Amino acid sequence: MALNDTDEQLLIRYLDGELDATEAAALEARLQQEPELKAGLERLELAARALHWGALGERVAAARAQHEQQLEAPPAPAQAPVRSLRWLRTALTAAAVLAGLWIGIRWWDSTHLTPEQVYGRHFIDYQLSAERGDGIFPQVEAAYTGKQFAHVYTYRQQDTLLSERQRLLVALSALHLDKPAEAEERLRPLQAGRYGEDATFYRALALIRLNRPHEALPLLEAIRRNPAHLYHSRVTEEMIRQVQTLD
Repeated sequence: MALNDTDEQLLIRYLDGELDATEAAALEARLQQEPELKAGLERLELAARALHWGALGERVAAARAQHEQQLEAPPAPAQAPVRSLRWLRTALTAAAVLAGLWIGIRWWDSTHLTPEQVYGRHFIDYQLSAERGDGIFPQVEAAYTGKQFAHVYTYRQQDTLLSERQRLLVALSALHLDKPAEAEERLRPLQAGRYGEDATFYRALALIRLNRPHEALPLLEAIRRNPAHLYHSRVTEEMIRQVQTLD
């Protein structure tokens, strides 16, 4: 489904860093819920990266034009084998240029990402399990499920009365509200508890968002080395490479 003009302009402003924190947070919430919008963002990101490789695109066009001119040339029986070889050489050149364009885009993608982009690509919303809410504030779970992150965040003032899972939800709400420093601080002690695997993954994301990749990498590498870890499949080699380029 094609994006409407309003959403397309909104995504362009987002990529250009022109949205304020409130607008960006609202858009990021929509990206979590609207696959078409997220796909549109990915298309725009790919187009932006491709612009950096315009010279290669021109070479592809030139190779194609040369090939078409050769096809339109009058046949010459004595030169047929040579013409065939020229066509093959042109086709191989075009294929090589296309391969170079793809490799170039992948290289640029892996070496020119910002911490915000790496964070955005790998952040996933925490899914509450079916277990009943615990602690004396069961409404915390309900508010988080309803994406009322600002409301969940207010419970930080009753931190000592919250259950371990509720403290995790407060920390994750801080991430949603673009407060990565506080989220990281709250997630750190939770790594040793019942929700340690969740806390470790999201703390690594908070550290990426804070542009502290040297601290995030050991956490991600430990997850990657442990196939039994809850987030093992989320921490890919590509993710680790992207974080390494930030360091």
